[in-house]
Amino acid sequence: MNDNGNEHRAEISNPFSTGGGGANYEVDVQTYFVASMILGWKIMNLKADKVEKIKLQGRYEGYDTDDCIIFGDNGNKMLCQIKHSISINNSDDVFKDVIKAAWNDFTNNKIFNINNDCISIIVSGLSKVDIESLKTINAWANSCENEEEFNNKINTSIFSSKEKKQKFKVIKEHLKKVKEEITDKEIWQFLK
Repeated sequence: MNDNGNEHRAEISNPFSTGGGGANYEVDVQTYFVASMILGWKIMNLKADKVEKIKLQGRYEGYDTDDCIIFGDNGNKMLCQIKHSISINNSDDVFKDVIKAAWNDFTNNKIFNINNDCISIIVSGLSKVDIESLKTINAWANSCENEEEFNNKINTSIFSSKEKKQKFKVIKEHLKKVKEEITDKEIWQFLK
């Protein structure tokens, strides 16, 4: 168990010892971030001007979203989970694990500041419907003033498609497996 009472989803490991086709993709993404740090490039989603340091495989320091932790020059962080492919549905165990790990970190104020830090799921293979739905859901969460406005956008038929509603429902169901009594405000904050 971590300090906030949630169980870690897996044991400490590195991508080479666990094998699998995703290891090469994970290393490619990590290499991009290291090169960005060296070259002084700004990283999308990281609320900082430049990268100060990077931790790879941060499980040993208590991160569940552990493939790559990027630290900005202002102290803000971006926690990255890197997967070769996932599907946003109820039966995808990888997606379930990613959501659980992200929630564990999101609710652990010793390693995550909800006002400054972010969690990114980086995926090589994602369906067009999943991409479009997640981009829109994330944009709505970030642009809405509160959870009521966010829920109105999700639930307004003319405004939101059935695919977006379905993907949101899947995310919400996975979150309810992690925290049974989760509030609309917590879901909105998590998604933004």
